[in-house]
Amino acid sequence: MIVIRVLLEVKLDQLDAFRAHAADEGRRARALAGCEQYAFFEETGQPGRFLLYEEWASPEAFSAYKSSPELEANGKVIFPMLAVKPNSAYWDAAPLE
Repeated sequence: MIVIRVLLEVKLDQLDAFRAHAADEGRRARALAGCEQYAFFEETGQPGRFLLYEEWASPEAFSAYKSSPELEANGKVIFPMLAVKPNSAYWDAAPLE
C-alpha cells in the first residue's frame, strides 16, 4: 500500500474555488482503480491550510495515477491556487492488523 500526505497552502482569494474543486477531485480519484482513500481536510482556525490524504492499494496503482490525465488535469487547476509549493511525504506501508 502507498500512503501519501500532502500539505497545501491555498491563496486566500482562491479558497471557495479550491474547496469546490477538492470535493469534486476527491470523488473522481476515489473512483479510480486501486484508490482506497483520497480526501482533503481543511485545518480549523487556519484559513488556506489543507491536508490531502491518499491511500493506494499498490505501487502500480499509484504509478498509474501519477501518469494519468486525471492527475495532470488536477494539477493544472490546483497549482495556480497555491500560495507555496506543496509539502508531500510518501510511505510504502502495510496496515497493522
